[in-house]
Amino acid sequence: MGIEFVLSLLLVSAGAGSPVLVPAPIKNVYIPMGFDDNDITQVVVEGSFESACYRAGPSHVWKDPLQNRIAFHLEAYYYPEGFCAEVMTPYLEVIDIGELSKGVHQIFLRPELQGLELKEVGQMPVAEALSERRDEYLYAPVDSIAIVENSLGRRRDLLVMGTFTNSCMRFNRNIEREKPGFRRVSLTAQNLLEVLPVLHDIEDTTNCRDIEEAFVERLSIPQHIQGDRYLFHIRTMSGKSFNKIDRIDHP
Repeated sequence: MGIEFVLSLLLVSAGAGSPVLVPAPIKNVYIPMGFDDNDITQVVVEGSFESACYRAGPSHVWKDPLQNRIAFHLEAYYYPEGFCAEVMTPYLEVIDIGELSKGVHQIFLRPELQGLELKEVGQMPVAEALSERRDEYLYAPVDSIAIVENSLGRRRDLLVMGTFTNSCMRFNRNIEREKPGFRRVSLTAQNLLEVLPVLHDIEDTTNCRDIEEAFVERLSIPQHIQGDRYLFHIRTMSGKSFNKIDRIDHP
């Protein structure tokens, strides 16, 4: 009896009526860096719903290319009928902004869909692309991460995980030596760590074959990055990203 009652609270009733669109409560806005003018730019928003009656809904984006101003609004689905757990439900949503021209773009949150109020949340610098490729590098198809202890017992090692789909896919672990200034893990904003899981370019596919091979790559977080709560923004294949919020220990 007790278990069935708890489960009924955790789930929205299957017979609930149509959801209502309401503004999503936004706690933090993360603005990834390192985009070129041929990338699909993104912002990541974090918040919490007051109960399980809410689900993240559609996003809306407005662009003013003459003034390099971008505004966005995120909605949530609210299910007014049925039974829901009265618990805070955190969410993390990626909003695709699309391609932007070279320059520094102001990013604004529009709290109300039909309102005129704009709240500036930061800036996004966009560089000129050095090639016609969507990404300057070939990134691993990462679909999950984990923070684990290093040799000193501190949670400062990052595991990136996913599945290779080609037998020629291999991590380029020498890229930091090959390209001075390049970092596979870097602090690009106060609360955002950018992770670049770069693979070797596949120039000759003669001996390559289609596979499904799980991978786990271990990366060390640089010592100058202090212990705190961060958004880990991991660039992946085809201009996409994987995002997760987690804490790391002090060095």
